[in-house]
Amino acid sequence: MAAPSKMECVAAVAVSRRGSQRQKKAAGAREKDRHHALLMGFAKRYHGHLGLCAEDIETMDVDKVKEIVREYLQQFRTTPFQTYADAAHLSDFRRAKELVHEASARVDDKAAGELAVAVCASGVEEFPDVFTGLTKEETPEFVTTCASVALQWLDARYRLSQPLLEFCQDEEATAQLRFKRVLLEIRRAVRDSSSCDSSTESRASECADFARARGA
Repeated sequence: MAAPSKMECVAAVAVSRRGSQRQKKAAGAREKDRHHALLMGFAKRYHGHLGLCAEDIETMDVDKVKEIVREYLQQFRTTPFQTYADAAHLSDFRRAKELVHEASARVDDKAAGELAVAVCASGVEEFPDVFTGLTKEETPEFVTTCASVALQWLDARYRLSQPLLEFCQDEEATAQLRFKRVLLEIRRAVRDSSSCDSSTESRASECADFARARGA
């Protein structure tokens, strides 16, 4: 089979670039739609906190409504929130989503409880070896137990730093945000442990190979 000509290669690269540009454009459009749904969803659920009524959300200019929501959310961009967002390296959309969650937990006790339980349940599901024997319960006690188990697990592995402990005690952060920060540290601890185990296995394998080579 003949090798492709220079022109064919150039054409293939151009097609590939156009395809990549279309994918980026589509991804940007999807993120814009998700951002829109996120802000409008908050506006519809908590219009009273925004100084609006339900009819306003339906009749006002959409961009104006989103502007009002963004301005309202700024008060929840606290130091603990910024600390978590930076530590988690959140994308713009994820940062906006987490800010909406934090605001919802601040202004709505029911949402606060639901979000805290959901975050704890996700941690139990993700790390069954950490939260041994725990199952999801729609109770404040479930959240308290999960937090206690998580902090004990981190402390036993020397991962419960003073800044993390202070974050967990900061009343400016909601329970769901505090637990997300704890889960972030657990992920790092598990990842570091796995990396260390892999490195140890690699060194052991190298030593075994060296021993066999000497014995040959």
